[in-house]
Amino acid sequence: RIPRKSAALFYRELAVMLGAELRIEQALAIVERLFPQKAQSTIIADLREKIRQGRSLSSALRDYPESFESFEVALLRNGEVRGDIAGAAAMAADLLERSLAVRGRFISAMIYPAILAFAATAAILVVALVLAPTILPMYERGGASPPLAFSALIVFSNILRGWWWALLLLLAAAAAWFGRALRGEDFRRRVDKAALAIPVIGAAIANSEAARVSRTLASLLKAGAPLTDALAEASEVFGNSAFRDHFRGARDRVRQGDSLSSAIADLQVFPATVRHFIVVGEQTGRLADMLSHAAGYAEASATRSIDRIMTS
Repeated sequence: RIPRKSAALFYRELAVMLGAELRIEQALAIVERLFPQKAQSTIIADLREKIRQGRSLSSALRDYPESFESFEVALLRNGEVRGDIAGAAAMAADLLERSLAVRGRFISAMIYPAILAFAATAAILVVALVLAPTILPMYERGGASPPLAFSALIVFSNILRGWWWALLLLLAAAAAWFGRALRGEDFRRRVDKAALAIPVIGAAIANSEAARVSRTLASLLKAGAPLTDALAEASEVFGNSAFRDHFRGARDRVRQGDSLSSAIADLQVFPATVRHFIVVGEQTGRLADMLSHAAGYAEASATRSIDRIMTS
């Protein structure tokens, strides 16, 4: 598969080549050389061959769902209809680059708490396994009873020394169970909803998801897709299943005649300011532009939340 970062490079370079008025086959031949890994360059070479056989670019991309998302294919399909594949590829690159930037910042924010947790665990183990057994003989020689907290620490130290292998097995089993449970839809939904309820982190996730769907919708609408079709594609971009499930339902409500703002009104975790942008866009007939503004606002809000995590 082509990773997301490489896919962004693919779309960006494709947009540049097509903007220079090269044919798609020529553009893909040049872009193919930018991917040194054979597995990735083989995919691009196959795309070029499919286009040479008469298929459209969007149709060829659809054969590789693990490398190219459905909303990206929809962007290019609408670009083909409008005769502006270069613009559609540039939109896809912008979407991916912004999404990757927010995701990278969020991962960076999580590294700091992980380091603190590791350091705290290491300190506890040193105290329990090294310091506590060294101090205990002092109490025994003096005939004094150690404090309750110190006695509890000694018990903990003895458990670690005698049963460390069992604790490691327990942790490994718990990690394996959690990883397997996450593959189940019901458990994943509960985890995703719980994540949204965490202070600061939940706000960062909600704003990140709102930014992603807003920018995707804006790009699809600007590319000429009807709102219902745009919602069908955009509802698949979410990483959080609570958002994904709600927007799938919102798509059906819009198809039945509801406005987008009313269809998502009962999603409590959706940022209120972003919803207000949508209302203004519907009232003024500039929904795509307002969604772009909403995406920028949500990205800035997500960044502020991430900065709070890093500095707390």
